Amino acid sequence: MASTEHQLYDTPAAIVLQLFIHSLRGEKERAHSLYAKFTSATTTDAFDDSDFDGVYQLAGRDAVTHVQRDEHATASAFRRANLLAGIWLESSGGGDDDAVPLELERVEYLFERAFIDMNVHDPERLSYLRVLEDVGFRKHNAYLSDGPSVEFSRQHVRVCRQLLRTLQHLESRGMIASDSEAFTSAEVLRWMLEDDVLDGSEFVLHHYVIEQLDGIHSTLLLFLSDFHELNDREDAENYVARLRAVDAKLARADRMIEQQAEAGVLPPRFALDKVLQSIETIVASGVEGCALSSTFVDKASAFAADLVPVVHTLVRTVVLPAYERLAACVRAVADKYATDDAGVWKLPHGERFYAHCLRHQTTTTMTPAEIHALGLRRVAAIHDAMRKVIVEQLGEPADTDPMVFMRRLNDAKTDERLFYADTPEQREQCLNDFRALVAESEALVAPLFDVRPKQPLVIKRVPSHMEPGAPAAFYYEPSLDGKRDGQFFVNLADMGAIQKYEMRTLTAHEGVPGHHFQLSIAVEQKAMPAFRRSPSGFTAYLEGCTLCARPNALSQVARSHSHTLNSRT
Repeated sequence: MASTEHQLYDTPAAIVLQLFIHSLRGEKERAHSLYAKFTSATTTDAFDDSDFDGVYQLAGRDAVTHVQRDEHATASAFRRANLLAGIWLESSGGGDDDAVPLELERVEYLFERAFIDMNVHDPERLSYLRVLEDVGFRKHNAYLSDGPSVEFSRQHVRVCRQLLRTLQHLESRGMIASDSEAFTSAEVLRWMLEDDVLDGSEFVLHHYVIEQLDGIHSTLLLFLSDFHELNDREDAENYVARLRAVDAKLARADRMIEQQAEAGVLPPRFALDKVLQSIETIVASGVEGCALSSTFVDKASAFAADLVPVVHTLVRTVVLPAYERLAACVRAVADKYATDDAGVWKLPHGERFYAHCLRHQTTTTMTPAEIHALGLRRVAAIHDAMRKVIVEQLGEPADTDPMVFMRRLNDAKTDERLFYADTPEQREQCLNDFRALVAESEALVAPLFDVRPKQPLVIKRVPSHMEPGAPAAFYYEPSLDGKRDGQFFVNLADMGAIQKYEMRTLTAHEGVPGHHFQLSIAVEQKAMPAFRRSPSGFTAYLEGCTLCARPNALSQVARSHSHTLNSRT
């Protein structure tokens, strides 16, 4: 059965939205039943209004009233539901100034609608979250997101503006009690929406499309190689479809980079050099050496061997040429516009953007000057704590400068007690040592935490194409469906940059009990609104929590490890 009206991912919008709602509510049986009915039915008469109760609840009273008018009375329940889904999608993408608040019966419906509206048009985000796969729907996994583009960002602003006005409307109706858990969720949602509206309205061009840490050149490959599932034939066919879309995706990136550069928004030259180094690594890897080829061969050959040549052809004719064009674009704007100036002060309205970024990262109303002064005080306190360890435990003179001492250690790269040799065997040993530290940390914190993550933590090497610009380590939380484990990535490009005495601290921060406990446990809170289970933008909370975890979890062992010089700071 097919319908050409109001489609999402080549599927009637009512089906996708109802499946999304079932997933958020943990109604797996209802979701599977609905999707099975849709895929097997030959006529829309198989459905009734109760099949789409969630769509009716979240679409808003005005939209429901519209589809219940006389002119729609003789339409099938399926057609009315899909008309309602179309009104939903059109209203959430309304104009900047005509966003009408929704009439919803419960504030919880707003929380569900907010998560759906902020994610349903972003197939890459949906694949990362895995919110639909668990109820049997995977068609979005054949698409790449429409960004980066100014219109993609502005569409998000329009969605957020309507949700914000709806939240304000529900408050005016007295629907959010100040002593309820819903009040906390409402305040979190308000902050997210206001922040996104300001960001997308005033600073739509200010976020670099291309930079050494999280530029599209590296995140796209990481997404396809690590977060696109490859478990069966459908996954493999979706992967091929996404490879076909890489050219258009990177063409949008080219245009956005040029727009940004012309507006005076471009990373400093040293960052662009690292970007080009990374892209050159991707292109030089060739067809079979490209991560997108090797990933497919490793994961999908058993059930999609006939698609391996197709993947190789697409990498050769679509992916690598698109990356070569991206490199040419970066070189062109670098030659024309790049400087050595680093810092957002150089951007248009840089001072205001800097203040906005600080608020976005911290949620505080402190001024940049106040935060800078606080930072200076904290750095001085950290240096005092480091000096205490260096003097009392290592016998250094009392006037030792901690940073001079650390530089002296970092220069001793031939000391096998402190560093690994630059060999494949030592790289594997480093990963194994991180795994051992995770196991040790898990045993250590067992008596300290009565709630622990259900998902295990996987230690992985940063892909080679990301290594030039990647940090020492980073973490990705599990998916909402619990099918993807927490992932702790380690950068092994320069073994001289990995100090053994810092590995315990790094493990506590990125892994156990740091981000892995923090974010994995958040994902598991199924009674909490989904937008709070997968937090983004709350950097002070995300990083501050791990900073608190480090000294508390490690104080019991720090004294027994002679190379854990700064674990307690």
